[in-house]
Amino acid sequence: TGRDITLMARNFYSALAANYAIPIRKKPMVSTGSVYPHSHAPFTFEDQMTDVDPFSSPGILPGITKKWVRVEGQSFGEQEGVPSNLLIVDNSPSMFMPSGDKFISPTDRVYPHIVGATAVSNAYLANGSQVAVYSFGSNDHLTGFSKDREKVHAELRRFSARGGTTFNAGLLETLVKQSEGACDITVVSDMGISNLDSFVKSLLQLPQTHRVHLLYTSRDSSLSPYVASLRDSFGKQPNVAIMPLIAYEDISKVTMGELSKSVR
Repeated sequence: TGRDITLMARNFYSALAANYAIPIRKKPMVSTGSVYPHSHAPFTFEDQMTDVDPFSSPGILPGITKKWVRVEGQSFGEQEGVPSNLLIVDNSPSMFMPSGDKFISPTDRVYPHIVGATAVSNAYLANGSQVAVYSFGSNDHLTGFSKDREKVHAELRRFSARGGTTFNAGLLETLVKQSEGACDITVVSDMGISNLDSFVKSLLQLPQTHRVHLLYTSRDSSLSPYVASLRDSFGKQPNVAIMPLIAYEDISKVTMGELSKSVR
């Protein structure tokens, strides 16, 4: 199969993806166990002398002398970490043939799967996590884990008009192994990848793998066996989700539904 140079679609996808934002996790407040001066109240004989505020009192006079009212301190506690995310996006020509036979550039037509992939990246970036992008198709492009929103979004807009499809599973497994902490893996493709089953099985054996999202982008009947095979292999796997990312209404189901298991 031939290989072709990938191109970059115009950046209107970032604005569209902003319509599918999800809530950002907040760090919970937890008690520290220590008490601190907080406000004043009149001193009485029943109070401890150690509560007297000498700088606001002329002497020890009940009803006049001020005492400190102490409250338990609070601080921001540790929240469960939001995983990093490896976004694997198919840039091959078949992804851009909505009628099945004619290529239409993502610059000339808006594709929900690019909007959806961009919204997925935002869910992690907004929580301070890193995102890596592997754009595969006629040419492979891999960017390491980054918090640079513009860089991540640009990589998600890659496309190729000609050529075959390559998929380097070994490279991706190495990248996940190098991840600091837990890592979610999101695959956005028509799923016409012969070795995808074995790749996912390998990922699930890595301690860094948290969740795997398999988002298929086509209703083409010729690709149905690939999706069916994935369901047979992973349909009962608790940390694997197999969902459509074909229409705009699918995006909210992904960001507000599946991703909430990682980032809400």
